[in-house]
Amino acid sequence: MGYEEDMQLDLKRLLVLGSGAYSCVTLLLHPLNVLKTTMQANGETAGAIHTAAKLYLTHGVCAFYRGVGPVLFGALPARAAYVGALESVKPLVHRIGARVGL
Repeated sequence: MGYEEDMQLDLKRLLVLGSGAYSCVTLLLHPLNVLKTTMQANGETAGAIHTAAKLYLTHGVCAFYRGVGPVLFGALPARAAYVGALESVKPLVHRIGARVGL
C-alpha cells in the first residue's frame, strides 16, 4: 500500500473540513482583530483591556463580532482553495522526497 492510497481523502470532505476549521479559528480570533483595529482607528493608548471594556460597555458583545460576515464570506473560498492546493501537492512532494532519500 503506497502513500497515495493511504492519504486519499474525499476532496469535498477535505474542503468542507478545512474551511470549517478555518471558520472556527476566524470566529475565535475576530474579537482580537476588532479590538486592534478599534485601537488603531481611535488612537487609543490606554491599552487593550481598557479599549475592550469601553467597546463592551458602549456596544455590548456584538461589537466584538462587527464585520465578521464579510470576513467569513471572503475567506471561505480562499481557504478552501488553499487546503485543496496543499493536499493535491502533498503526494508530489512525498514522491520527490522519497527519490532524494528524505
